[in-house]
Amino acid sequence: MIFIPVVGQDESYKQYFKELDITGVIYLEENTNQDMLNYIAAKSIKMVMFGAISEDQRCKMIHINDLAAAHEGARYLLELKHERILIISDYPKSISSGFQRIAGCKRAFEEYGLEFDADRVKYGELTYNSGYRITTQALQQGISFTAVFAFSDEAALGVISALAERGLRVPEDVSVMGFDGISLSRQVTPKLTTIRQPIKKMIEQTLDTFQNQKREENIEITLPYKLEEGETCILNQKILKE
Repeated sequence: MIFIPVVGQDESYKQYFKELDITGVIYLEENTNQDMLNYIAAKSIKMVMFGAISEDQRCKMIHINDLAAAHEGARYLLELKHERILIISDYPKSISSGFQRIAGCKRAFEEYGLEFDADRVKYGELTYNSGYRITTQALQQGISFTAVFAFSDEAALGVISALAERGLRVPEDVSVMGFDGISLSRQVTPKLTTIRQPIKKMIEQTLDTFQNQKREENIEITLPYKLEEGETCILNQKILKE
C-alpha cells in the first residue's frame, strides 16, 4: 500500500503505519514534515517526491526542470514584447519549484537586459480563487501589467475570470500563461497557453520507482516539459500602438 501524506499533519500518521501495510510514500508537497521523513526512513519505506525536488536525499524525486521551464515561459512573453509581467507563484521555500520558477523568470529578464520587478511577483496558493484574488488586488492597486504568468493553470483561469469581470480581454488587453497543462486548459475558450508537465509519465515513473528500485538506491528523474501555445498570448498591443 502507498500512503500520500497530507501537509500539516500531526503525528497521527504514525497510526496509519501501525495499522496498514505501507510500502511507499508519495509526497505531493515540498514542505515536508522532517519528523515524518525521519520516521519513514527509519522503517526503510520508499519515499518519492512527486513533481518537485527534495532536500532530503533519502527521498527519490520525479520532476521537470522548473527553472528551465519558467525561463522558457518568461522568454516567450518577453519575445512578444511583454516587459511588465505579473507573476503568480506559491510561496518559495529553499529549493522549491516556486523558488526555481522565479529564478528562471529572473534569468530571462537579465538576458533581455531588463530589470526584474519583484513588486510584480505575487504569492498565494496556486488555485483558481487565488489567481482571481491576486489579479483583482493588482488591478485595484494600480499595478501595471500587459501579461500574467501564473505558475498553475488553475490560477491562470482565475486570472482570466478576474480580467473579464473588469472588461479586460484575453489576449487583446492582457496575455495569460499557465503552468501544468491540465486537460481543462485545452477545453476553455480561449485555449490557455501553458507549460505542460508530463503528468502521466511522472505517475508511471513514480510507480515504477516503487516496483523496481531498491530502497537504498538514490534516484532523481527529470522529465521533459513542453511550452504549449494556445490562444491567450499575443504580441503586446500597446507596443503596436506606440
